Amino acid sequence: MNRLRVMGAPLAALAVLGMAACGGDDDDDDAGDGNGTAPPTQVSPEATATATPAPTTAPTPPPPAAAIKVADAGPLGAILTSGDGRTLYIFTNDTAGKSVCNGACALAWPPVLSDQVPKVEGATGEFSLVTRDDGKKQVAFNGKPLYTYSGDQKAGDTTGEGVGGVWFVAKATGQQAAGSASGGSDPYGY
Repeated sequence: MNRLRVMGAPLAALAVLGMAACGGDDDDDDAGDGNGTAPPTQVSPEATATATPAPTTAPTPPPPAAAIKVADAGPLGAILTSGDGRTLYIFTNDTAGKSVCNGACALAWPPVLSDQVPKVEGATGEFSLVTRDDGKKQVAFNGKPLYTYSGDQKAGDTTGEGVGGVWFVAKATGQQAAGSASGGSDPYGY
């Protein structure tokens, strides 16, 4: 029983302090104008300054250029890969500087996105950026937008080679497969 009294006293004191700090006394006898209204609350400039976050003045740096490397793919020769070794592909239905792989196509063949043109050692050709229909920037090699393939399970897989007669690995030499747009009724080859 003594224990409850000892704990109860500090709790009661906290409750009283909390009510006083929060204006918990509802008596009108200490009102500012005698009409039962409290005087207006004054907020110090210091309190306002700490409540509002300061605006950020430093601009956010652009994301780094997409990491692209040259890798040996055995019989396919030197090809382009992502920084983590995933094979990069071109879509022969794309036109120079324009990706036509959007929506469901872009889910199967994710575009290689970047805000900066990558510098790739060992590749023979020119890298650039093209603007996709959604406004994002996609890396292109010799004008052809680059993609990975959702069907590749691990780094080094090249299962997208020749899919639908329109998808081919991106050769580091810049010489791409001629490809055939006659990949059946599906213009995306999947």
